[in-house]
Amino acid sequence: AAQSTLANVFAGVQMALSDALRVGDKVQVPGLDGKKELGTVEEITLTYVVLNLYDERRMIVPSTHFTQQKFENWTRKHTQQVGMVELYLDYSAPIDSIRAQVDLLLSGTELWDGRSASVDVSDMSDDCQTVRISVSAADSNDLWVLRCYLREQLIQWLVKEVPWALVSRRIQPQEVRYLSRDRSDEEVHRLARKLVGENDPQKG
Repeated sequence: AAQSTLANVFAGVQMALSDALRVGDKVQVPGLDGKKELGTVEEITLTYVVLNLYDERRMIVPSTHFTQQKFENWTRKHTQQVGMVELYLDYSAPIDSIRAQVDLLLSGTELWDGRSASVDVSDMSDDCQTVRISVSAADSNDLWVLRCYLREQLIQWLVKEVPWALVSRRIQPQEVRYLSRDRSDEEVHRLARKLVGENDPQKG
């Protein structure tokens, strides 16, 4: 127990001297379920770091985590970020029109910081092409809202203006025919007597 405490103390001193982590930084670390958690550094002590997560939870991370394992510091040098929005569209999708619509949407919002924006076909599969939209924002919060804004507006525009550009999967059910045969009671009895006669050993 003492070794663990001392290790965290030394880690806290190391962080203070190296200035690798500061209050207000946005960092991403593994959570309890193995998935990455993004939070803002709220407090730094000699033994642990307090992160304020997006849903207002507080995550207590031992100081040794930041000296012995990798972590992402999204605001180490600056807060600016670049993010992606991907659309899966039919091969008939008008890429030039999509570029024009993205330019129109970006020019009408303050979420975009004006640094970079691009629309490219980044991949393809058997039934669709992947259109990747790359945009920049002043910080991670603006970037998240900007990506959601673009995704929502582009989907509405595609549905209204170029619905044929959306991927559609056509499934044709197999046609099944049922044949019914009407048999009268007399024919059923005749077939039954014939069957019994064929199986009667005395008539063999």
